[in-house]
Order: sequence, then C-alpha cells, then structure tokens
Amino acid sequence: MIFSIQGNQVEEQTFNSHYFNKSERDGLYKTIFNRRDVRSQFKTDAIPDDVLSRILYAAHHAPSVGFMQPWNFLIIKDQAVKSAVHKGFKKANDAAADMFEPEKSKLYRKLKLEGILESPINICITCDRSR
Repeated sequence: MIFSIQGNQVEEQTFNSHYFNKSERDGLYKTIFNRRDVRSQFKTDAIPDDVLSRILYAAHHAPSVGFMQPWNFLIIKDQAVKSAVHKGFKKANDAAADMFEPEKSKLYRKLKLEGILESPINICITCDRSR
C-alpha cells in the first residue's frame, strides 16, 4: 500500500512498485525535464499552508537507508531569521571564494548561490545522525 495526495486528499493505493502507468511516467518525465535550479525570480506571495503541508508530507516519505528518515525540516518565514541565516551564508560563501585563485574566485563570486532573502519561505533540512 502507498498513500498519494490528490488535491487536499490523501488516498490509499495498491500498486506494482516496478511499473508506472503512462500517465505516471509522463508526469515523472515532465517533472524531471521542467526542473530548474532557481535562486531568483521567486513569487512574492506566501505559500498556502495546505501546499506547504503537502510538500512536507511528500518529503517525509522520501527514501532513506533503512527508512531511517534522519532529516528535520525547519520552516523559516521570519525576515529577521532569514537575515541571520543569510549573514551566515555570506561568511561561508566568502570563505569558499577565498579558497580559489583570484580569477576563479572572481567567477565564483558572480554565481547566484542562494535566494534566502528573496524567497517567501525557507526550508532548512538538517540531518539527525542519531536516527
């Protein structure tokens, strides 16, 4: 048995784990082919709680060795907390840039590696090694 999310409803389904029907395959490939690494151009409106709940529900069911699920999800909406996180990022990012030779460091510093302040919500994923 698995559980799937249809709209706001969680549905129990039986399935053959080695087979996706055409619609499921199409959805999977569409997701893979349309995935982009986005660190800017975020929508500014808040993410509805029901959408966030569905995302976290799915994330909690991601595979892990022995289904240990060693992660915790921290939801950050407060701008002051985001600013503190961003300050830590900047410090670590500057240290990383300084490890390169000058030309590569200059290129590295041009990369957009985060969207901490611009995004309406941050999700920090941590690993609990005791699990």
